[in-house]
Amino acid sequence: MNYEGEEIELVESSEVKEGVICEVYAFVDTKEKDLERVFVQAGHTTPLQKVVKGEKTIEQFVSGVGKLVVTSNQGEVKEYNFPSDIKEVGITIGETMQWQAEEDLVLYEICWPPYEKGRFEVVGE
Repeated sequence: MNYEGEEIELVESSEVKEGVICEVYAFVDTKEKDLERVFVQAGHTTPLQKVVKGEKTIEQFVSGVGKLVVTSNQGEVKEYNFPSDIKEVGITIGETMQWQAEEDLVLYEICWPPYEKGRFEVVGE
């Protein structure tokens, strides 16, 4: 499989919570980043997560209808409705994020360095 011309291979697939499936991919030619493809069923949301470490996190819309809600360190809330001209949103350390699906939604999450436990903190659970 490829992502923007880079070869990737499936590492694992798991149900994050009801209505949310995550597939984790490794880039074959680099260990600097990884990719998660997330499927969110209509009417469901991803967990509310706070980024607590990592160099860079990109949330990228692929298909469907929904929104990404991002709250800054200062409490400023931004909503990104998809589909739109914006295809990706950078998330910084300290920000929280949550995808909400109106129709079935597919998104990519790219992490530098690759995801490891403790990168995100689930808020409110």
